Amino acid sequence: MTKVVPAIHVASPEEYRDQLRVVRQLTSRFQLDVIDPDFADSPTVSMTEIEVPIGMQCDVHIMSPNPGRYMEDALALKPEMIIVQYETVENVEEILEAIRSHEVRVGLAINPETSIEHIASLVGLIDHCLIMGYPAGRAGQTFQPKVLHKVAQVRQLKPTIEVGLDGGVAEESLERIAKANFDVVNVTTYLFSSQDILGRYTELMEVFV
Repeated sequence: MTKVVPAIHVASPEEYRDQLRVVRQLTSRFQLDVIDPDFADSPTVSMTEIEVPIGMQCDVHIMSPNPGRYMEDALALKPEMIIVQYETVENVEEILEAIRSHEVRVGLAINPETSIEHIASLVGLIDHCLIMGYPAGRAGQTFQPKVLHKVAQVRQLKPTIEVGLDGGVAEESLERIAKANFDVVNVTTYLFSSQDILGRYTELMEVFV
């Protein structure tokens, strides 16, 4: 069964608390997006200004050329997992090993243009491969269906890995995404833009049974 995980992509502590209040009514797992200004012009809340409530599982997705600079703040949130974006990190293997040393699950996110062959040597170091449905950095972009074949490719390399999708969930893409059989599907705009968030989440749960 695919897990539907809300992704919180906000610029202020107030927005974070508002969305987290809603998320807690839906599920115990969420993703927090953290974007470095050098990565994309899409401000996100500082991790030093927020907390993760006891009992909530937080996956932190760090989008930065230098994710190491965010590691201390991320670890202070006591996350279940830290995910780094592959494309802009030079010392990515070192970063993945550093995350593992803190006994936190390790995730690696890849953009649509990055092939699984590019990360084949790293798959053994990670617990979670996050396949981006569109380039990381800004929510609400158009889904790129070409990424769906990557699910099977990753599992061929490591059958036990958790494979997630982030970005592009919309009414017109739901059926194709469901057929791809992801372990996790992260949802931001399609969920939080709804006038009935609980109803929308229930709809998603039914689609991804």
